[in-house]
Amino acid sequence: MLKTLVFTAFFYCTALAVTAQTLEAFIEKLEAVDINDSKGRLAVLDQAIQAFPKNADLYGRRADLKTVMEKAFSKKDTYGFMADYDNAIKFDNVSWRYTTRANGKLLVEDYQGALADCNTAVAMAEKTGEKDAIFSAYFGRIVAKTSLKDYKGAIADTEVAAKNHSDTGSSFVASMLSSAANFAEEAGDFQLAVKYIDRAAVIYKQLNDDTESLMYYKRGEIQIDKLNNLKQGCADLKKALTINNGGIFKESITAKIAKHCK
Repeated sequence: MLKTLVFTAFFYCTALAVTAQTLEAFIEKLEAVDINDSKGRLAVLDQAIQAFPKNADLYGRRADLKTVMEKAFSKKDTYGFMADYDNAIKFDNVSWRYTTRANGKLLVEDYQGALADCNTAVAMAEKTGEKDAIFSAYFGRIVAKTSLKDYKGAIADTEVAAKNHSDTGSSFVASMLSSAANFAEEAGDFQLAVKYIDRAAVIYKQLNDDTESLMYYKRGEIQIDKLNNLKQGCADLKKALTINNGGIFKESITAKIAKHCK
């Protein structure tokens, strides 16, 4: 009896070791395939999933690969990436997997389905309180809401996402605030758009990032074209030219000044 137990334990531990080595071997094989060889990488993942049919990470990797393989703007799921995202969630029910599945739904223009997945991701992330998970969930929902033209909802989610980013003073957060300004413009709230541009400009200035020039250019356009504030708009455009000489937008800024500012 003792020998049987010892043999069983040895066999079980050996099996676990072989399984781990085999999975690792599949991952190494996958990483050895050229990143542009989608069919070659897909073949490796197909084999890996046959060997490990309950591994969520493998399903997630294959789903992501299949979305890349789809032709741009095809609006189709030719390779079955949604089924893989479903299986990834089935075997690893965590918030960020709903966000990635939402991205797949956006590709096939299932915007309501994407929003539903993002709502689930938000609810799960807020329960754990993990800032990275909360950021990811809200960021995904911003994309879903803008696809549905819910710009006010996207602005509200931008606030939460920005607060939960790992670096609230990063250029990424600044770009999010700039996007929120675009959402506000789409919603017709131009004063709010200016406020978001101002917040983004502050971060870009702190980072010594020339994108600050673009913020003044955008603000100048809104002041002139939407708020009929010619004096402030011209001041903003001239300020934009003082930052790296207007950067790549120099000609556009100069033309705008020539047209509206004396």
